[in-house]
Amino acid sequence: MIKLYFVYNGHCRLFLGEYNNVDDLIEDMKDHQWDNSGITRPHFIKHIKKDSVRFDYGAKDCYYLAVK
Repeated sequence: MIKLYFVYNGHCRLFLGEYNNVDDLIEDMKDHQWDNSGITRPHFIKHIKKDSVRFDYGAKDCYYLAVK
């Protein structure tokens, strides 16, 4: 089970959901970014750690965090 969080202001977490399928997680993450951000051309970059993946999309203090 993978949990997805939206992290804003550099540390505040907003829980977005739990996923068994990585494709569903990525689709929901992109939909959330499109619906809630002013960035019209996001550039997703992933940073992989042992039990988590951070997805930066162009905002200075906001990112997505997937935790195993």
